Amino acid sequence: PDPTAAETDEATNTPMPTPTATLSPTRDPTATATAWPTVTPESVAPPVITPSVDISVDNAGGVPLPEITPLSGNGLMQLSFGPERDYTPAFSPDQGRVVYSSEIDSVWQLVAADVNGTGATSQITSGSTNYQAPDFSPDGRTLLVSSDRNEDWDIYEVDSVNGAIIAQLTDMPGDEYHPHWLPDGTGFVFSWMQNDVEAIYVQYFGGALVELVRSTAFEGFAWPSPDGQQIAFYSG
Repeated sequence: PDPTAAETDEATNTPMPTPTATLSPTRDPTATATAWPTVTPESVAPPVITPSVDISVDNAGGVPLPEITPLSGNGLMQLSFGPERDYTPAFSPDQGRVVYSSEIDSVWQLVAADVNGTGATSQITSGSTNYQAPDFSPDGRTLLVSSDRNEDWDIYEVDSVNGAIIAQLTDMPGDEYHPHWLPDGTGFVFSWMQNDVEAIYVQYFGGALVELVRSTAFEGFAWPSPDGQQIAFYSG
């Protein structure tokens, strides 16, 4: 097949249109966002978690797992204690907290955990709406999340303390997910999917929506480099 050919709808054999966003997102988080409390790390070492099962092998396949050497040398610290699954943790810029998605009563909520030695957690969203893949803004005041508030999945900016919606940032046909801030805060990268076609975009606040890659393969988990000049992603 011609790799330069446009994607087509198999049912009608007509070209698939390039999605366009109906929003031109702008933001002023200082107007509504709550400042995250300053965290002063304690001098005590984090507690060491002693596994209740043998984790030297994968019980399902008997495949040895690699040894993990903690960077601090102080052992592992358990941060999540959800009743079901906990995914996609993100550090706050001051490294005092981690926010992650936690499946609670079959709904994905955002939960914050202290990493200053206490391990305290607090749920920052509630209700029947799902929130996934949080990512802190460079100033730590807000989070980008993917949410199904309007049935399909769109990108939102929410308060990093109380989960309040600040702005809906995408509204494209299909689903938008896995958002990550550009390092300078001028926009974000995200994945998009519709009818088995997937793509990765950069959305600049108040500006252009740029398509970076598009195919019928899985294109996701895009992450900008620290200088914002490159983007790594998974494809397959």
